[in-house]
Amino acid sequence: MPVSSGSSACYTCDPFRSPKIRSSVFRDGAYGRLHFDLRDRDFFIYTPYRHVAHLTDLAPEEAHRVLLEIDRMIGAMTDSFNVQYNKGRWKSHEHAHMKVTIDEPTFRRIKRDHLSACERSLPPPLCGAERMPSWESRAWREHVREPLTRDCWVADAVEGPIVRRSITFNPGLYKIFDEALVNVIDHSKRDDALTYVKVSVDGGRVRIKNDGTPIPVVKHHQMTELYVPVVVFGVLLSGNNFDDSRERYTGGRNGLGVKLANVLSKRFEIEVVDAERRLKLTHAWRAGMDTKAADTKVKRLADSSKERSSVTVTFVPDFEYFGEAGETFSEDTVALFRRRVMDAAGCTPRPSISFDGKTIKVKRFADYVRLYVSSVAFVEHVAGPWRLAVCRAPEGFGYSHVSSVNGVSTALGGTHVDAACTALMRAMTPVLKGSERCVPALRAALFLMVHVDVANPSFSSQSKDACNTPASRLPRLDLPPELAKRVADRLKLRDVVADAERASDKRLLASTNGFKSGASTLKIPKLDDAPRAGTRDSHRCTLLLTEGDSAKSFAVAGVGALERKEREYWGVFPLKGKLLNVSEASAKQLAANAEVTRIQKILGLKHGAAYDSLRQLRYGKLVVLADADSDGFHILGLIIHLVETFWPNLIDLGFVCSMRTPIIRALPTAGKGSCLEFFSERAFEEWLDDEKKRRFKIRYYKGLGTHTAAEAKAVFARMDLVRYTRDAEGHRSMELAFSGARSDERKGWIVAATETPPRELTGPQMSLTEFVNNDLVRYGLAASERSLPSVWDGLKPSQRKIMFTLLESPAADEIKVAQLAAKVALRTVYKHGETSLANAIVNLAQDFVGAGNVNLLQPIGCFGTRLLGGKDAASPRYIFTKPSAAAPLIFRREDAPLLRPLTEEGASIEYEHLAPVLPMLLVNGCNGIAWGFSTNIHPREPAAVLANLRLLLERGSGATLAPMPPFWRRFRGTVEGAGAGGRWVVRGTFARLRENALRVTELPVGTWTESYKTAADGIEGVARVHTSSTEEDVCIDLVFESEDALSALLEGDPERTLRLRRSVDDDNMYAFDARGVIRKYASVEKMLREFFDARLELYGARKARSLADLQEELRAKRDQRAFVDAVVSGRIAVWRRPAEDVVEDILKVASGAGRTEARDMLKMQLASMTAEKLLEMTHKIDALETQISSLTEKTPQQLWHADLDALEKYL
Repeated sequence: MPVSSGSSACYTCDPFRSPKIRSSVFRDGAYGRLHFDLRDRDFFIYTPYRHVAHLTDLAPEEAHRVLLEIDRMIGAMTDSFNVQYNKGRWKSHEHAHMKVTIDEPTFRRIKRDHLSACERSLPPPLCGAERMPSWESRAWREHVREPLTRDCWVADAVEGPIVRRSITFNPGLYKIFDEALVNVIDHSKRDDALTYVKVSVDGGRVRIKNDGTPIPVVKHHQMTELYVPVVVFGVLLSGNNFDDSRERYTGGRNGLGVKLANVLSKRFEIEVVDAERRLKLTHAWRAGMDTKAADTKVKRLADSSKERSSVTVTFVPDFEYFGEAGETFSEDTVALFRRRVMDAAGCTPRPSISFDGKTIKVKRFADYVRLYVSSVAFVEHVAGPWRLAVCRAPEGFGYSHVSSVNGVSTALGGTHVDAACTALMRAMTPVLKGSERCVPALRAALFLMVHVDVANPSFSSQSKDACNTPASRLPRLDLPPELAKRVADRLKLRDVVADAERASDKRLLASTNGFKSGASTLKIPKLDDAPRAGTRDSHRCTLLLTEGDSAKSFAVAGVGALERKEREYWGVFPLKGKLLNVSEASAKQLAANAEVTRIQKILGLKHGAAYDSLRQLRYGKLVVLADADSDGFHILGLIIHLVETFWPNLIDLGFVCSMRTPIIRALPTAGKGSCLEFFSERAFEEWLDDEKKRRFKIRYYKGLGTHTAAEAKAVFARMDLVRYTRDAEGHRSMELAFSGARSDERKGWIVAATETPPRELTGPQMSLTEFVNNDLVRYGLAASERSLPSVWDGLKPSQRKIMFTLLESPAADEIKVAQLAAKVALRTVYKHGETSLANAIVNLAQDFVGAGNVNLLQPIGCFGTRLLGGKDAASPRYIFTKPSAAAPLIFRREDAPLLRPLTEEGASIEYEHLAPVLPMLLVNGCNGIAWGFSTNIHPREPAAVLANLRLLLERGSGATLAPMPPFWRRFRGTVEGAGAGGRWVVRGTFARLRENALRVTELPVGTWTESYKTAADGIEGVARVHTSSTEEDVCIDLVFESEDALSALLEGDPERTLRLRRSVDDDNMYAFDARGVIRKYASVEKMLREFFDARLELYGARKARSLADLQEELRAKRDQRAFVDAVVSGRIAVWRRPAEDVVEDILKVASGAGRTEARDMLKMQLASMTAEKLLEMTHKIDALETQISSLTEKTPQQLWHADLDALEKYL
């Protein structure tokens, strides 16, 4: 057929000059042209040569040939395509065309090959009536004719079960049966009067019958010579499913469907009973669907006939065309048909559906699911258009599904199955921890049954094996959490996730494995690899793991003292900080931790390997070189824990060791004798006495960096190693120290160590239990001491050092915070850096709401505000401080002689604890996190604490105390009890400002102004936030979107919605008690009583000490007066006499003085030997006697009352 040429531009007439579409001719067929769009759309356009407004205007035979031609052209390259009818207008005329959609990758491949062929100037494509290339025709025939052997779901009986097995069937035969069945399913969705569908397969004949509203037996309005049923079943592209503007929940769309069964059948018959018109129509087609009006037989039903309206379709496929040897369906094909009819019953449970006379008993979706999974637990979900069932996939199946859309079986799934699976995985995320990382494994463990009704669905091809309706057009599917929980529990998906995580962890950890890779040097920063590592002598090699770079310098200097050949067996690697605690570390954390992976690669360690010989590694020994302090023990413990967790056999082989280094050296001052080394302070203290202090110079070593190179060489020359071995309780001991699951036991372990100090072990070997209970526990003690307060003074060690330094030498002038930090570090031998000291100073001086009720230091400068919770404090270089006015009245100087000073490096430093007159732990509270412990003690009102103290002083320790709820200075909110057990609710305040706005005037303690401003933007209904807050006052205006939005908030729980409520409790109050033992306090009253008892005892000691000091001073004054009186009266002559003779005379008159004191009297100034001075001494003696008398009469309670009176005005 010639191509028309005209001025009008359309796909057929002139595809290259179209003003809107730039297209390229791909094939010219016998009946039309196939084009593709140069703009990379994933579809073709097929346009018949004959211009018609509608494809139904073509003769049935011509339309049939057009469809076959499309199948030839596209089917040769892909079997996944979809044909849609379109109607286009091209300038001066309009005509019909077909849109052929394929998947985008295939389209691009076709386009690329076509353009390449055009560039090579291939012969022009065939057109007109010439025959199509043979490869196209052959491929299409193979597509529909060749039998397939594959695993399919089949049923051998309508009672079930439906099983999956390998069968051989012809896909063309199956498809024409499916199209005929879908035609009935579609009708059942439109016709509520349809009550049954009967399907039978007899030899090679298929018969499908249904009742319901009949197809009218009348002449067609366009094809007037044909009846409507004949057009419906015998004319291509006829039907009522073409209008995409109307929602249709059917499977057929293109007017093809059952006509294909007609085309490809040797005989196709219909019988239509129209009871309304009392007519019965029969029509029979022979091969090729040659529709003739003469073949139609219509007769009138007898008046007495009770026959109901029905439609019966009977056809015998063209077995010869499909390449079948016989004229009957195989058993496999019948089993496949039977399963398809059972699927139809599950998708459309309303009509009764039977196969070969046996009704398929499916009343509910669950009945249908049991046909597939009769003996397996499953969970179903029916909601709206979705029907979903989930069960475990059979062994070896992997992820599989059975699905349909509008009753059309979609063997390959599609977007609807993806949507259901995605919704299920999304619902599983909060139920199954870690499921988001195991989605492939979860999918592989599931068998899904998905059936959904979709408006105007689209499919990948006419075979409708997969639905490609965009996800946005699918009905929404939200699965409730309860369903996800049932799925997880019934299908035991937690085991799947656990197995998947283990497999994933195994793969991830394998990526970090080290290897014994010969003598090649590893490219790891800062590693000094042993030249012999990884060779056959690797078992003789030693790796030194050092605590930082300075310790590496110590190690390098020490190794340098070895013989040259011996050095080839030593490697050094510095650790950066502390190693990861591997107890709770995930595989991802292990793989991401650079230090752990580097150690593995250096040593050649593989995860999961069980080593029975050190020859399998790059190094035969691991020696940890860390400081001999608590942090060093912790680093050593973490390394041992790493090896013991993953490669416990290496501990048995003596792989892990540590090197002892001295912490104190005694150097002879005279240069004679040998240097003495001490590895523990206890051993040094037992050796030291006053005489040895004079003979030796003592040097303390804070870390390995303190050693000189010569001292390092001496350590390596001695090579004092400790080897660690496993014992029966070794693994449990390591878990006790590092496992989060045993945190409560760890608390008891550390508390026991505060009561009974750990031993200092020596020797070349130590079991893991001994290491944990004697060395590693020291880190727990040190961490607890740094982070937990004392009930005595409410201070942590850093804070105590600060107050001790300031109170020891009080200065009236202010001091810069940075300078004070340096002064404190120098005076108290602080080892953790001046930055942390500066931060502690700032915290002691802060006075905003929530910082503390009594600041011990004065904030001179910006020490932070409640805007950012103190984080807005200025640099320590720019701010000043000094003791507050209350500080010296809280910590009385009179108590200093009674306190025990600590020693560090042979020097006396701060006291073990201070002795305030008020329990500052209650007044200011405390927060802290230690190793195994945390504490959270809320502050109380100073006046309430003071009142209870007075009550105890007056009535004794058994007095009933007044309640002491949490209290924060200048806090304008409310604190209310929330039941027994020390629980409280802290509330902020707000008020309605106008119709759509409210003002927040106070925030719960711990909520800072800027943080709340940010959080308020996320409150539902808030349009904007405006703040006019100051550093002390809160003023935040919340403007809502409408008055209704604010009213709705106020009607509910406004404090919760506005985040102005916070709950606090007294459940976690840990502190060192008066004996220095960690203790958990059940209530603040018990804490106050303990403080009272200990402090009252100290007041008794203070009284006794003060009386003793006053009496000694009185005696000394009396002796001095006696001496002066004797000189003034002339009883003792001083002039021109030997000094010792005068001393003897003094001892006679000053009976209480000693010889040293008598010599000191002899040094008195001459001005003291006057009558006036004698009278002054008499007055002082009288005053002392009065003071002693007054103090003797006072009780410790009265002394404490007096101190409280002096302090009270500053609270």
